[in-house]
Amino acid sequence: FFFANVQPPADMADVYVIGQLVGADGFDRPNLLCTWEVITGAQWAHVEGHTKGQTHVLMDPDDGVWAHPIDVHYQARSIQGWPKIVVNVWYQDNYGRKT
Repeated sequence: FFFANVQPPADMADVYVIGQLVGADGFDRPNLLCTWEVITGAQWAHVEGHTKGQTHVLMDPDDGVWAHPIDVHYQARSIQGWPKIVVNVWYQDNYGRKT
């Protein structure tokens, strides 16, 4: 969504979380994927972008990268509840189950 004419209230700051999940290191199994979620406090309002997601399955962790983008826009009234990114690395079996 894009709101070109909407201005945030004067008491709210805009915060952009921009980056990427590059890959995994130190795992001895193939078929790895990553789930992620951005968690914020009550003083933070989500404006646009995905707040959670999942990477593709990395068949060979030695040769590949996820390069999964994260781009989220928030408006905040306070620094309390600053965004935290929760990351989980999973193994996917031949039946598509995560363990």
